[in-house]
Amino acid sequence: MIVWINGPFGGGKSALSAELLRALPGPWSPEGKDVPHPRVHVVLLTVNNRPREERATQAALLARHDVDLRICVVGNGCTPGIVPACARTVVLMENLGIPSGRNAGARALAETELPGDYLFFLDSNAIPP
Repeated sequence: MIVWINGPFGGGKSALSAELLRALPGPWSPEGKDVPHPRVHVVLLTVNNRPREERATQAALLARHDVDLRICVVGNGCTPGIVPACARTVVLMENLGIPSGRNAGARALAETELPGDYLFFLDSNAIPP
């Protein structure tokens, strides 16, 4: 599943975002057996122009304990200034636009040892619930 979230600062559909995140399967099954947390890959695109919002976005992501999270921060024409210790970083020397930046992050996450069950694209001003 691929989801794009343009957060409340950017005028996106934050209610839809919350609904989608709540719909992620939990660590349970109908048979009552334990199921691992879903693996969620997140591409966070930045141009280093919203540090306050970006910190809030990353804090909200890192606060989630109900998913196995992999984050890639993509600097679109910049070196990302705010990167969690657990995240991958992609530096694009020039701003290639939103689609190319997101694709670069998705490719970097595809190289991880475990494929993601879900792929989220977040702008640096999107704060997931």
